[in-house]
Amino acid sequence: MAGPQLAALIALMRAEASSAGRDPASLEVSLGHLVTKIDSERAARLVDAGADRIVLGMPSTTDIEHAKDVVSACAQRLGLAS
Repeated sequence: MAGPQLAALIALMRAEASSAGRDPASLEVSLGHLVTKIDSERAARLVDAGADRIVLGMPSTTDIEHAKDVVSACAQRLGLAS
């Protein structure tokens, strides 16, 4: 689920928290995505939908060099690499 549906669910969650007497800003929303698929545009859409944190899942591997390559490619796509 993404886009307007996700944003609507997060808004509903915050509204329900407020109705229950809780500070909606105190709720942290963590959303998951695959490290091999995330890019800056997708990350921005998740943040725009209301995510406070994006948790990235790694593919299973026992090869440390492959894992480094996967993380490095992700950092490049997100503009985090120097």
